[in-house]
Amino acid sequence: MKDRKTRINLFAFYDKTGLERYLERQSAAGWMVDSVSSLLIRFHRMEQPTPYRFEVAFFAGTSFFDSDPTEEQLRFEDRRMETGWKIVTQNRPMSIYCNTDPEAEPVETDPTSQVQSINQVAQHGALMGYYLLLMLSMFWLAVSIRGYFHDPVEELLSNYRLVSLIIFIFIWVAILMGLGRYHRWHNQALKIAATEQRFLEPKSFSKASVRLFIVVCVVLVVLQFLPFRFPSKPVSYYEHNGVEYPVYNDELPLTVGDILHLECEDYSSQVLKDSSLLLRRIEADHSPKIFQNYLPGLHYTVIYVKLPCLYNTVKRSLLDDLKNLFDDELPKDCILVDAEPWGAEEAYRLSYDGQLMARYVLCYKNAVVSVAFFGSDWTYSAEETAVFGETFGK
Repeated sequence: MKDRKTRINLFAFYDKTGLERYLERQSAAGWMVDSVSSLLIRFHRMEQPTPYRFEVAFFAGTSFFDSDPTEEQLRFEDRRMETGWKIVTQNRPMSIYCNTDPEAEPVETDPTSQVQSINQVAQHGALMGYYLLLMLSMFWLAVSIRGYFHDPVEELLSNYRLVSLIIFIFIWVAILMGLGRYHRWHNQALKIAATEQRFLEPKSFSKASVRLFIVVCVVLVVLQFLPFRFPSKPVSYYEHNGVEYPVYNDELPLTVGDILHLECEDYSSQVLKDSSLLLRRIEADHSPKIFQNYLPGLHYTVIYVKLPCLYNTVKRSLLDDLKNLFDDELPKDCILVDAEPWGAEEAYRLSYDGQLMARYVLCYKNAVVSVAFFGSDWTYSAEETAVFGETFGK
């Protein structure tokens, strides 16, 4: 039989009455508290269950960061010991007392003084932690938003950054709710203490809400580390001019042979896949070996949008990538062209220094495709370009 146990502290720092009743139930079950921190409550097993009465007292002018008790705390403890109260554990501004006499004089009797002491302790310690976490979460939120505007597709495809953002938003909302909950209680407690001469008990979190919070945190952490990236591996290598090149044999959604009705021998077919909660990306390359670079080659990126409100963001990002493809001062633009031959809703073609390039962005219902043609000059018949719509327009 174990002699010690540790439990998560689910009580708000100002919920003294909830903590008192919890410690009383534990003592009646044979467990005496050893220590109480903001995260954990530790117990040891008593020789026999004893229904102790507990009281939690706060001392104004101290904080959780103080290393030693103040003289006022020491004098207070001496007076309590004379009336039968015994100090069990102390966390500098908070002391926990126990007594076997159910009729013993309470440690604190003035409700107004209790509320004011809790508030002063909060101002010196607990609320500072809330504000610090709030600033940290807002800073991370600002960094994430900045990254989103800089490269939205990469941000939306990263489960790590996406889930981290959700976690920090979750923390941010929880902190705001915690601060609002405390300030509402403090204002109401002062009024009730002055008018009714009683201490207002804070409303504790329900077990269901605590379980939901834990489940959400676990799910978010698991999603953050799931392997949503699928790398490709070469099947062989070949050498040309002293350089070794890999050859891939991945199955592609669309190949040069599908478009031009050619037998594509000695081609490398590589596909890389990314997926997140919001987007799915396929990067495909179908190219001849380097010494046959006169043959046609094809490279395309397909981004499937799972959330319709992100479609225009993905589209703008791919168009910007196309315009920023060449790092020089020559004029570049994406020209709107006839989309019907591609079976698309919209089609754009890159204009570089007034010359139309074989690079396109094609917009379908649930996908945006950026495609580049390489090698010999391609001429596109309606039959050949219609393959794109049949493949990505579903």
